[in-house]
Amino acid sequence: MGAYLNGEPLLYPHLGDALRRFSHCVRCLNTNTKLLCEKAGEITGNLETLTISVIEGADEQYEIVKKYSTVRKALLGIAFSR
Repeated sequence: MGAYLNGEPLLYPHLGDALRRFSHCVRCLNTNTKLLCEKAGEITGNLETLTISVIEGADEQYEIVKKYSTVRKALLGIAFSR
């Protein structure tokens, strides 16, 4: 697996597989939110820390974070109901 320095980790095409493969490690990501909802299924439950970099006044980012929060709750509900 290659390292992505100073880039958007959610662009990595095998992110879900990598996070599961390294489940014995502490997994933390910093994202700009652009792909947050699209990758929600890959990151929810597979990270210890998710840091979101938000540009002040960027209303689009706030809306994405709110949507992700709803999607994440739904995904966690599915995981806990199994």
